[in-house]
Amino acid sequence: IEADANVAFGTHFLRYIGIPTLSTRVRAEAIQTRRFVEVVMALDISASMDGLDAVTGTAKLIEMRAAAKDFVSKILTSETLDVTSVTLVPFGGTVNPGDFSSYISMDASRLPTWPATSPIGHSLCPEFERSDFTGSDIDAIDFTRNYTISQQFKRWNNFPGPHTGEVRWGWCPEPDAGIVAHTNVLGDIETRIDSMGLYDGTGIDMALKWSLFALSPESRSLVNTMISDGIVDNNFAGRPMDYGDDGVEKYIVFLTDGGITEQKKFVDELWDGTVEDLEDSDIFASDADRDSAISHIESVVGEDGRLADYWSAPNEEYKNNVIVDDEIWDNIMHSRGGNVTYDAATTSNVRLTNTQVNRWSMREALEHATELCDYMRAPAADGNERIRVFTIGFNINGWDESYEPFTSLDDDGFAHGNNLHRSAYVLNHCPTNPADLYLVNSDSLGGAFDDIAAQINSLRLTAAADRVDD
Repeated sequence: IEADANVAFGTHFLRYIGIPTLSTRVRAEAIQTRRFVEVVMALDISASMDGLDAVTGTAKLIEMRAAAKDFVSKILTSETLDVTSVTLVPFGGTVNPGDFSSYISMDASRLPTWPATSPIGHSLCPEFERSDFTGSDIDAIDFTRNYTISQQFKRWNNFPGPHTGEVRWGWCPEPDAGIVAHTNVLGDIETRIDSMGLYDGTGIDMALKWSLFALSPESRSLVNTMISDGIVDNNFAGRPMDYGDDGVEKYIVFLTDGGITEQKKFVDELWDGTVEDLEDSDIFASDADRDSAISHIESVVGEDGRLADYWSAPNEEYKNNVIVDDEIWDNIMHSRGGNVTYDAATTSNVRLTNTQVNRWSMREALEHATELCDYMRAPAADGNERIRVFTIGFNINGWDESYEPFTSLDDDGFAHGNNLHRSAYVLNHCPTNPADLYLVNSDSLGGAFDDIAAQINSLRLTAAADRVDD
């Protein structure tokens, strides 16, 4: 873009000799540089997204779908299509690898034994270890490793959801809610956004891990393989580009409506006997796991020795549509979270089945998120920005003008079990700039996405001007 103009300006001393003005020609040039853009959009599909928005009364999932599709249509225009890649990372309790699934080894012989049946047979998500969230390989995922398949279970959600009917059974999302990697095909992204249902848990650390990997140069060789296999378009050869490269901008747009959750597992052993005998057993990985199980048993058995009435009216339609195995049905319906079944509902006669314990806690999940976001926000080796992170808090209950988010996990008063504390901490800690945090309801969700799209689409201009006297 070029502009020329003649500008007349008044003189000071020359006016005394009859020259009141001088004319100057000004030429300005703005250059629109074509730079590559790599965007990850991580969207919360936890069961709480079935809830109603505080302003419109519409389910949050419906509002998010519309705003997210509109956002993608604004960054994938005819002018930007060939230089922009979008990766979609939906997350429930964990993340389904989606387009990456064919390349990650999950050993069927290591498939967990519980539950024996679920609506999709078993999980299609790999289990990570705590070491995957720290150290020099924090932005990598080892595709030469043989992963244990994550267990598939239900912990909290209210299937099938009173408002959308799209709350699905399980912790690991199904394939139609898996990752879509490095595409510029608007229709593919829209289809995935429309198809993804809702799942148990809010695995924010898992979502951030996959989001970082999708933008990391560590995934470049895999993306090139995916190009050879026809999964990713050849237009994106050499992606993801290096951090800090002058020719690329990297963005993560992360949306959630709640706090990070722990990662669960089930102990496979069975136990028949008394609580007193259980206290001396060695079936648990740790004393803490054993104490947690015993505490749970005691908490759900009433004073009269009967099972506490958490599930007083089992829904037969739920049973027929979701669980076909009566034993698994009993495990779920006769316990608070699918942890314990009782042959007789007293503490003196307990059948302990696959006790649910934490693979890592909420505090440890928050530590993972902290490590990942610190890495994203840190400058690249050349000093340029590594990744720009935007966070969107959608209908975060309790976060008003009077609430100050905690800035450290060790701050006095920080309660890891408090949903507001956990959600506000991540949303506030992860953005690259303070202004990159958006707190919205449905009436402002579209505006937040529009603002982010405008920043991504903004021209990188270099202005050069030379002044020539007439």
